[in-house]
Amino acid sequence: MTGWWDKIKSLLSNAEKSSSTQPAIHEIISRSADFIEAYDQWKNGPIHKKMLYWISNQYHIYQEGKENLDKGIDFLSTDSTNGVALHFDDLDFTHDDAFYLFDFFKEKIRANNYRTQVSDTRTYSKNTWVETVERHYLKPRPQYDEHGKIDQGFGNIMILLTLRDSKVYNLKLSATAYQDRLFNSEKQFSQLMKIISY
Repeated sequence: MTGWWDKIKSLLSNAEKSSSTQPAIHEIISRSADFIEAYDQWKNGPIHKKMLYWISNQYHIYQEGKENLDKGIDFLSTDSTNGVALHFDDLDFTHDDAFYLFDFFKEKIRANNYRTQVSDTRTYSKNTWVETVERHYLKPRPQYDEHGKIDQGFGNIMILLTLRDSKVYNLKLSATAYQDRLFNSEKQFSQLMKIISY
C-alpha cells in the first residue's frame, strides 16, 4: 500500500512541476475501434459538412479582406507561416466534433503526399488549469522537381488540439515553409485550405 501511495504523490508532484516541454503525461495518440467507427460516421454526416462549409466560407471572407469574420476563427499570415485557428468557446460544435476535425485535417493532408512525423499528446499544469495538447506533425514526402530542388509542398504542417481541464479550447493548423535554397517555393496556403475544407 505504501508503494501505491508513493506513486500517487510522485504523480501529483510531477504534475505540479510539469510544463509544455516537460509534460506530466506524454503519450503517442492511439484511437480506439469505437472512436474510428464514430469518426467514419461523422465524416458522412451533416455536422462534418456544416463545419467544412463554415471554414471555407470564413476563409473566403478573409481573402476578400473583410473584417466581419466570426469570432470563433482567426487566420495567420506571415512570410514563412500561414494558419487557421478555431476557438471552440465561441463555436456551437461538440468536444467530439473537435477531435474528429483534428483527425480529418491529418487524413486529408496525408492524402496529399505528406507523412506523419509524430502524433502525440502532452498533459501538463499551466496557470490554474491542466492543459492537454494533441499534436499531428506532418512533413512532405521527399520529391524533386525538374530543376533538382526538393518539392516542399506547403512546408511542415502542425495541427494542435488544445484542451483546458478536459474542455476543448482551440484547434490550430499551421504550415511553415522551408527557407532554404534546396527547396522550391511552397504551394499557396489557399490550396491547403481547399484540401482541408472540401
